[in-house]
Amino acid sequence: MTESSGEVDDHGLVPAAVLAAYDLLPDDGWRLDHVRTLANTVFSLTRGVDSEPSWALRLHRTGWRSADQIVAELAVLEFLDQRVPSKVLLPRPARASTGDLVVEADGRMYSLLAWIPGTPARPDTGLDSTDVELLGEGLGAIHTALDGWTDAPVAPVCWDADALFTAASPGLMGTAYPMLDDVLDPTERRLFTQVADRSRMIFDHTDDWGLIHGDYILGNCHLPFSGGNRQLGVLDFDDFGFAPRPYDLGPVLGNLFDFSDSWPANAAAVVRGYRSTHQLPDEVIAGLPIMMAARHASMCLWLLGNAGPDRAPDLDHIHLRMELARQCLLIDPAVFTAAGR
Repeated sequence: MTESSGEVDDHGLVPAAVLAAYDLLPDDGWRLDHVRTLANTVFSLTRGVDSEPSWALRLHRTGWRSADQIVAELAVLEFLDQRVPSKVLLPRPARASTGDLVVEADGRMYSLLAWIPGTPARPDTGLDSTDVELLGEGLGAIHTALDGWTDAPVAPVCWDADALFTAASPGLMGTAYPMLDDVLDPTERRLFTQVADRSRMIFDHTDDWGLIHGDYILGNCHLPFSGGNRQLGVLDFDDFGFAPRPYDLGPVLGNLFDFSDSWPANAAAVVRGYRSTHQLPDEVIAGLPIMMAARHASMCLWLLGNAGPDRAPDLDHIHLRMELARQCLLIDPAVFTAAGR
C-alpha cells in the first residue's frame, strides 16, 4: 500500500498535478493506495476514515492505447452510465477540472473512475445460478444500451478474426508472430488454426456486430448488495471494441466451465439472463462453445505479447489455454438451453 505522498513501490510516483487536476489532494484528506498492476496500474483513492474508496485512478500502460482511444472508452462509459438498469453498476468516469477525461503528466496518461464496491465471486466462493443469471442479464443490457451509441469517437479495436488470431492481434504488442509456432506443438498448432477458422466462419455469418466489453470475466464482475438486493458491478472496459456480440459471452462462459459441478446450471443461467435483455437466437447459441475456445486460443497471443523482453512467455499457461480450447469444442450446445429459457 502507499502513503499519501503517492509513492508506490517500484511503480514510481503519481504526480501531484494529476491529483490536483481532479481535486483529490492529500491535504484535503485523500489517501492514495496501489491496488494492482496488470495492463494498467490502478490506485484507489479513499477520503479520511471512509471504509471504502471513492475513486479508482488508472495509470495507463504506455503503448497500449492512445489518448483518443482512452477517451473513446471513457465517453462510452459516460453514455452507458445513463442507460443501463440501476442494478448494473459501471465505473463512471470523472472529468478533470478542465473538463478533460484524460490527464497527461510526465508523458503518462491517467483517468479517474468511480469505485465499484464488492468483490468478484466464483462458483466455489458462493456464486449461485441466480447470480450467474444476473451476469448474463447485465451483459445483455450493456449490449442493448450500446446499440444506441452513435457518437464519435469510434472503438479503438475491431475484434474480428484477424485481431484475435493473426499477427494483427493488439495483444502481441509488437511481438513477432512466428513465436506461436515456437511454443505450440503440432497438435496445438492445428487446433489453434481450427479454432480460428471456425470462429471466422461464425463471425462471417453473425448479424449482431456492435460494441462489446471485450474482457467479460468473473474477475471483472462484482456482486455487491444494496438495500438487500443483489447488484452487478462491471469493471475494466479497457479492451472494449467492435466485434460480434457472441464473442463477448465466451470469456465468462469459459470461467464457469472450470467448475464442472455447477456448469450445466450456470451455462443455462448465463444464456437465460442474456436473452432477457438482448437477442440471442438458437443458431447463435450453437456456436457458443467455439466462442469459448476462441477466447482461450486468442489469449495465447496476449501471453506472448505481454511476456516482455526480459521475461519468457508463460508456456504452462499457453498450453493450458490450448487444452481448455480443446475441451470447449467438445461441449454440447444443448447445455445452454437444457434448463429452460
